Amino acid sequence: MAAIRLDHSARVAIDEYKLYMFWAAVVLAISIAVRVGLAVFVAEAGIIEVRPDTVLRNFGQVFALIAGIVNGVYAIRYFVRQGVTRHSFLLGGILAGVGIALSLQIVAVVLATGARLFESLLPVQVASGGAAFGALAGIVIAVSFFIMGWIIGFAFCRFKVLVGMGTVLVGLLLQGVLVSIWGEGVRVTIMGIGIPPIDGLSAAMALAATAALLAAQIGALYLIVRDAPLPVQ
Repeated sequence: MAAIRLDHSARVAIDEYKLYMFWAAVVLAISIAVRVGLAVFVAEAGIIEVRPDTVLRNFGQVFALIAGIVNGVYAIRYFVRQGVTRHSFLLGGILAGVGIALSLQIVAVVLATGARLFESLLPVQVASGGAAFGALAGIVIAVSFFIMGWIIGFAFCRFKVLVGMGTVLVGLLLQGVLVSIWGEGVRVTIMGIGIPPIDGLSAAMALAATAALLAAQIGALYLIVRDAPLPVQ
């Protein structure tokens, strides 16, 4: 791979951020409308419980994973056709993932604030308090899911189905470990494999383990992308 061109990386980051956040807004708006409609018109649907630090945690993880897969399958080919080097694309894509994670967390805060203001009018119940490092955990986990989706998508393109499926299993297990670190005692089950909560770590140890996992993901992504042939015709 050639050297990084910061102007190309910035272009990739901006273009991907705009595209993925547009679809995040569309999907989120539809999801909220459907959930509120069910809560209003279907008695069995019950009240929506909103926790300020986790209101979009599950949505953010799933959306980041899907956006990462799209990044690994389609986006890299598009930008390489435009003359962007793989180094530049990697940097730009990671910046876009961080931007998406930060924006989703800001949206979560806005939604939680709105739910609190209109709690008496809407079928919502806002839980008080929140986990320490809750916002930071949400951002880090979303970034990690984005990178893992990117690895999975590109692994399918480069190594085909068998290795791709293996990447899915290993990746989701690693993500399960990450979620269990920040999951406040929640037991995570990935493809039938249970991962007990890893809640005995200090904040420093949890942050160190998370940083190590992110570094390993970025390293793995670099290794599989740097020399991979791309059909860019």
